[in-house]
Amino acid sequence: MLRLNLNKAREIAVILHNQYQDGGKPFEKFRLPDYTPPPGMNTQSKEHALYLTYIFVLEKWADRELLWKSAAELYTGSPWFFDAEHILTRSYEGLREALTRLGVSDIDGAVKRWRETSKFLIENYSGDPKSLSKVPEEALRTAVKKVIGTSEEMHVNRYLQLMTVNKLLKTKNLKIGITVDRNVVIYTMYTGVLRLCNRQGEVFTDRDPVLSLTRKAWNEGAAAVNAPPWELDELIHIVSSRLCPNRRCLLCPVYKVCERLFNLKIYRNRIRGIGSETAEPPTAGFCIRCGRDLRGDSRFCDGCGLEIPMEE
Repeated sequence: MLRLNLNKAREIAVILHNQYQDGGKPFEKFRLPDYTPPPGMNTQSKEHALYLTYIFVLEKWADRELLWKSAAELYTGSPWFFDAEHILTRSYEGLREALTRLGVSDIDGAVKRWRETSKFLIENYSGDPKSLSKVPEEALRTAVKKVIGTSEEMHVNRYLQLMTVNKLLKTKNLKIGITVDRNVVIYTMYTGVLRLCNRQGEVFTDRDPVLSLTRKAWNEGAAAVNAPPWELDELIHIVSSRLCPNRRCLLCPVYKVCERLFNLKIYRNRIRGIGSETAEPPTAGFCIRCGRDLRGDSRFCDGCGLEIPMEE
């Protein structure tokens, strides 16, 4: 029913990786945080796991790139700070001062989260996130949700990615690859990496074999560029959520290799082929130079004056 093209997945991964490294669109304003442990920290240690955990839970309240940079500076001056018992016993004013230095927008929310994380770690894992390795793999994601205070799968998966790549969490059978959600599945099928063998076939975005094949494709892609899984994770989510829904194909870095299989009927978690072999080419309703929407049937941008080329 489904055909997987791993070579195309690798090719797309290389293009996205190179586009990001070169600062090209649509990644020109996007930078991944530097998760490198601060100088002087013992890697793969309890100290490392606590540092990673406490800063990770703050990402939703701060600019991520600046957050991790500021965290490294805070650790350099106060390496003892990131400790569960210390955070539980330190005064609100002391925590507020540190969180302000980290650029956190919601101080009260961050203090509450840090203390709840500390309490949960002390009561269940002797204050050490590395002890999550002892949790049965079928219960691991539930435990992580309690540690970091969110049920959002992308955040849970990112934490697991960071913990496993840094060898702070050991699992036997659980493979932590990129986060596969509805957008990523649709992107994988639009590009032709995964396609229906039967044009009248039907699959579901939240079930196997679609989930496992999609995950396999992009894990192969991440391996092809020798990048951490969270890089390709972020790049695919940017393209699949910002460009694909509006068919802004001419702005997409993988435009030349994408098969643009828009001949799919998508409703909620269901994807069905509608019979035609190729899709109608997308209409350029926007300027590929400045991104401004074009008026009516005009092919000229009233902002920069560029004429939009016809599809080949």
